[in-house]
Amino acid sequence: MQLRLKEIRLKRKLTQKKLAEVIGCSTGAYSKYEVGDREPPLDVLCKLADYYDISVDYLIGREISSMDGLSRSEIILVEKYRQSDRLAWESALEIMDVLDKRYKACYSRIAPNKKVKNK
Repeated sequence: MQLRLKEIRLKRKLTQKKLAEVIGCSTGAYSKYEVGDREPPLDVLCKLADYYDISVDYLIGREISSMDGLSRSEIILVEKYRQSDRLAWESALEIMDVLDKRYKACYSRIAPNKKVKNK
């Protein structure tokens, strides 16, 4: 599990200090979780999973993150999403919703008898 904690933190470009603040512990305690000297309690795992917007199973290595079947552009979007903070995620989702609505509105004017597929 310690490898997954560090891997996720580094991908998101976060510091141990920031995560210690998020879960309400000292930087030293968080560091021990990362290197495996100490097992994080369930409430800490839940806080980390909520903060990262991932499952506890993924955090502890029981769930594999698979991108099989995704296109290259979808993989890039997922990687960018994982490297961003929560505010950026929310902004990106709002932008995608706006673009999706505009696309559907435009497409319905061009081909009014065809239904727009949701991918």
